[in-house]
Amino acid sequence: MQFLKQSTAATIKLGPFVDDTDGKTAETSLTISQADIRLSKNGGDIAQTNNETGATHDELGYYNVPLDATDTNTLGRLLVAVHESGALPVWKEFMIVTANVYDTLCSTDSLDVNVTSLADDVITAGKFDESTAYPLKSADTGATALARTGADSDTLETLSDQIDTIDSSGVAAAVWSNPDRTLTQTATSITSSVSGSTITDVRGDTWSIDITDLTLDTHKQQFAIKRHAGDADSAALLFVDSDDGLLYIYGAAGTASDASLVYAGTTLTLTVKPAATAQIPSGTHKYGIQSVTAAGVVNEAYGGSFTVQADVVKATS
Repeated sequence: MQFLKQSTAATIKLGPFVDDTDGKTAETSLTISQADIRLSKNGGDIAQTNNETGATHDELGYYNVPLDATDTNTLGRLLVAVHESGALPVWKEFMIVTANVYDTLCSTDSLDVNVTSLADDVITAGKFDESTAYPLKSADTGATALARTGADSDTLETLSDQIDTIDSSGVAAAVWSNPDRTLTQTATSITSSVSGSTITDVRGDTWSIDITDLTLDTHKQQFAIKRHAGDADSAALLFVDSDDGLLYIYGAAGTASDASLVYAGTTLTLTVKPAATAQIPSGTHKYGIQSVTAAGVVNEAYGGSFTVQADVVKATS
């Protein structure tokens, strides 16, 4: 069973189509139209393909069958079948997977793994050094639910034994024996930053980012931030159009006036209101910049990584 990326157009190879009389002669001139190409999405009722283009012969009775993003929009099994007069029926099954899974298997992406639970007693005694890790079991209660007893019967090896500092005389003293601490480090300034193909800004702030030395078509420009390059535009963390403003924010429709994209000279200025940036998760994501000509020709000429720093202060006034 072959894999296909969810909500992504693809051309599959279907065949061989052979004569229904002798069962071996390749049928190379069949007319396979949209109505002849039948799909079943994850066990659902069979219906014709959404793509209006029929199949075209390649060679040896194999035909190229185009599928569009609607044909591949349902996760799970996809059956593609053709019953054409004069030829034996041909069918093939595919597995529709998410963009992240497909790009991990077939490209350079990395599989997202979210750990939601840890089985009871899955970490067993003797697997870790007692000074750095302790097996957690459901029978533990109270303080021992946070720290198991080490081999020498000290809980967490007794904090005062493990967390030490050296005083001015060179004698070890517990960290907590010093009651007063003074912060001497100066505060760090957090600002927008564009360095090469890397952009950095703070979640929840107003973004006003100038990206310079670009060569774009002046008709229209678009800017997108996504978790993965293969994500649909509608799933983007941020998608801004120079004509229509904010189209998408964190996978949902955006408010047009919450963002703008202006191209002047060789500089593209991205402005996003804090109400929108507050919805973008912190972390390092991917961004892309493309221009669209009046004739509809698309050119995505620039891209890189966009780091969204977490906002510390949450108050809005």
